[in-house]
Amino acid sequence: MKKVFLLLIVLVLTACDNPFKKYEESFDALTAALTMADKVDTINTIIDNITVNGVITLDNLTVTDVNNIISSLDYINTNLDNEQVQSILNSYASQEGIALDTEVANIKTEIENIALSDRDGDGNTTNEAAIVTLITSILGKI
Repeated sequence: MKKVFLLLIVLVLTACDNPFKKYEESFDALTAALTMADKVDTINTIIDNITVNGVITLDNLTVTDVNNIISSLDYINTNLDNEQVQSILNSYASQEGIALDTEVANIKTEIENIALSDRDGDGNTTNEAAIVTLITSILGKI
């Protein structure tokens, strides 16, 4: 009897869908949002490292820093296409009392004021242009 009961349980379990399958996309979105937060921390750390006496000194910006900024911004830009990630972002902003529209407008103004020059000293402005393009794309998605 025990064998029949165990066999019945196995048959039922194999016939059922994974009960967590429907939450898989939500888990993926939450993981992406948390990783995005880590990427923002990476960018903030780079900015802190090039700040001297409260002033950002771009002369201290290295090619590695620029590449890390680009990869972080690229990850953020890619994941903002996910509607669930957008919902998480909007929920967070709402809870923190952040007016996303105002913040985006302020950042866009700052971006427009950036003159594309060789900030990282590598001899060209490709990296700087890539950063501005990614930030502009991110702002368009927020």
